[in-house]
Order: sequence, then C-alpha cells, then structure tokens
Amino acid sequence: MKTEELDYELPFHLAAREPPEIIGKSRDSSRLLVMRTKTQEIEHSYFYNLGKYLNVGDLLVLNDTRCINSVLPGKLDTGGKIEALLCTPKGNDTWNCQLLPDGINAKVGQSIDFGSDVPTPFLCCSGST
Repeated sequence: MKTEELDYELPFHLAAREPPEIIGKSRDSSRLLVMRTKTQEIEHSYFYNLGKYLNVGDLLVLNDTRCINSVLPGKLDTGGKIEALLCTPKGNDTWNCQLLPDGINAKVGQSIDFGSDVPTPFLCCSGST
C-alpha cells in the first residue's frame, strides 16, 4: 500500500474543531468509518461499536497522535475570511497547513493576515514543501 492511497478530502463541515468532551460527548461517540474489504462497502458507525467489527487474529493499529489548538482565523488581502489549520511543523517557523474552508478564494503567493496572533504574514503555496 502506498501512502497516497490514504489521502482523502475532508469537507470543512466534517472536520473536528474540538475534542468531543468539550461539546458534552464521550470520546467513544466519535464517528468510525468502516470499509468492508471483501465487498468494498462503506459503513458509517461509532467507535463504541468497534468490537463488532474485529475478529480473532485481526491487526488493530492505533494512532496516538494528538491535535493542537491550531486553527488561525485570518483575512486574505482581498478582504475575504479564511482559516489556517496548522498540520505539521516543518522547522524554522514553517508549517504545512490546510486552508479552510477548502482554501476557497486563496491564490498561490497571496498574503494572509492573521493579526497579532501571528507576527509575520503567511503566503499561500501549493504542493508539499
């Protein structure tokens, strides 16, 4: 399997904005996407149902990464509103980020102002850096 096969588009309205506990839900009430490998059928479920999908001998891989509070509200130089979700630190105060909602109206090379939260302006770029 190649890592590119794991890439997917996450619509803005489906992205988790805070931990479930903050909005009064239990952690196991998080949604779970199940793919039936034999039929390629996709099912939407919840983590509290995880046990019904596992069989003896199955391999369960856990991801213990944590999100940081990293959504920065900003303004495009055209006046449009945008948010940057900081994803991966690249060093030297550089981050890979996702522009929300879906980078709408942002152009490569365009400046984004995040006010006093971020001391230097961002520039939109494309691809991996």
